[in-house]
Amino acid sequence: MALTWLRRVLTLSPDRTRPPATFPSRPGQPVNRLRPLATLLALVAGAPLVQAQYLGSPFSYNYVELDYMSTDFDLASEFIDGYGAQISIESNKNIRVMGRWGDMLGTVSGQDALRRDIEVGIGFHQTINRQLDSLLDIKYVRSEREARGTRSSDAGFGIELGLRGLLTDTFEVNGSIEYRDLVQSEVGLRLGVLTHFNRHVGLEVGYVYFGEQQTLHAGVRFSL
Repeated sequence: MALTWLRRVLTLSPDRTRPPATFPSRPGQPVNRLRPLATLLALVAGAPLVQAQYLGSPFSYNYVELDYMSTDFDLASEFIDGYGAQISIESNKNIRVMGRWGDMLGTVSGQDALRRDIEVGIGFHQTINRQLDSLLDIKYVRSEREARGTRSSDAGFGIELGLRGLLTDTFEVNGSIEYRDLVQSEVGLRLGVLTHFNRHVGLEVGYVYFGEQQTLHAGVRFSL
């Protein structure tokens, strides 16, 4: 019996070895040979998104800015001016709470005029590369005006979509397009440049255009 078992072992051919295991398929359904290729393509397509997710932003989204503001109404030769502030607090990796406030006084058509603007909302930012971020702000907007003893106010919402770019280590540019729906729908433009003196202090100059109103502002930004 031992000699018979040994003879069987020595005469075993490779063709009689156990075939490699395969994943079972449903009866009547062929094995999907394209599944590994589809998985590889999905990984390649998702690589830039994964890289952007873990790429650190070069910008600070925790700051307070104090501004001087001047607004030209209806492209006239008369201006009102005053002061304002901007605040941004990053609550998550790509989410922040933002706000803007401005109070301006002046004389328009021989009458004292007051304007107050308030914005409060949530902002989202995503790093595109090491010098560029994309921005999306969704906010509540309120505008109050007083002239000739009559006070009026409008409230609505705004959506702002923009970019924030770093040209050098200390010089930054930003721009955005904003849609507002208050009494009527408006589309405006925001442009700005920011010079960083150091990690925590910078100077920003900006321009805002809405309808026939132009606003210039300049202020000191304190970043955390």
